[in-house]
Amino acid sequence: MNMLEKELQKLDKKQLQNKQIMLMGRIEHIRLIAEWLRNEDISIKAILDNDKKKQGLIIDNIPILAPEQALQSYQKDYYIIIYSPKYWEDMFNQVVQYGYQENAQIHILDKPNLNRNIHLIKLGVSIYQKLQNDYGKDVQIFLANCPLGDFYLLGLYFHQYCKYNQIDNYVIVGMSQGIEKLSSLFCLKAVKRLLKKKVVL
Repeated sequence: MNMLEKELQKLDKKQLQNKQIMLMGRIEHIRLIAEWLRNEDISIKAILDNDKKKQGLIIDNIPILAPEQALQSYQKDYYIIIYSPKYWEDMFNQVVQYGYQENAQIHILDKPNLNRNIHLIKLGVSIYQKLQNDYGKDVQIFLANCPLGDFYLLGLYFHQYCKYNQIDNYVIVGMSQGIEKLSSLFCLKAVKRLLKKKVVL
């Protein structure tokens, strides 16, 4: 079970049954949340997104609306679920300006806290030290926590980049299973996949 699933387990499912649910965050995460909610027989009213190109589209039978369009007329039975490890605070501040309150009508999945941040820092340091032990103190570490298409582009130019910058000792790290498969196409020998269960609380 990943972090997102753990957070979803904390939701009060009975409370959600009587609410008009709206989701806010990256589309790929929203689709996972929507699928989980549907499996719990919880329907979703809309996805909220500030991207004008997405507004008006329908994803998995859920309309994408501008936040101001959906929230301007205050509704007591609205319930907004926010998931964005990077931008959750901006999204939260945008929603509360329409009168909605955290816990009552807003739920932030995976909200950062001090203990979790300290744990992640310690975890990051231990991963860094392990990579140095395995590849040497002078290793250059490249984080490829990106879509496979981006990793493919990286592979096309990586050797040239290393040659230009005189990088002899490197390791590429990421969580995607695909980086190990694609690395052989570009003769990228030092590639390390970090398992999600080891890096996510």
